Amino acid sequence: MKKRLRKRLHLKEFQEIGCALKVATTETDIQTTLDDIANLATDNDIQFIGGGLGYIILPHVEDKNSEVPDKAAFLVESLATIPDLFPDFVMGYLINAKGKKITENQKTAIRNYISTLTVESDVNYKCDLWN
Repeated sequence: MKKRLRKRLHLKEFQEIGCALKVATTETDIQTTLDDIANLATDNDIQFIGGGLGYIILPHVEDKNSEVPDKAAFLVESLATIPDLFPDFVMGYLINAKGKKITENQKTAIRNYISTLTVESDVNYKCDLWN
């Protein structure tokens, strides 16, 4: 199958394996926000890669089977070189730890977390996080 068709059908290397997450926060609430996102990821077998306000979260080192998509790697590099890139929100990607599409149960858990937030937030479930 040709590359263009695989991309259009989201097959093989063009699967949508994650979603983008953006949550408004302040310097006083950053630790709580990042802990909540990390707990969401851990409880649902997904990984959060991102950060904000000078903080960066990466996948666990012991998880050698996981691959970091290029977009997520670029975001982390940007956060590392410019710590104040996102001064008033946390941004990152939630990806399936196994490199597959996020399941409906995982999407439901993300929706439930977002619905509990009292601050501005945005999730893009159609994010092209290709490896």
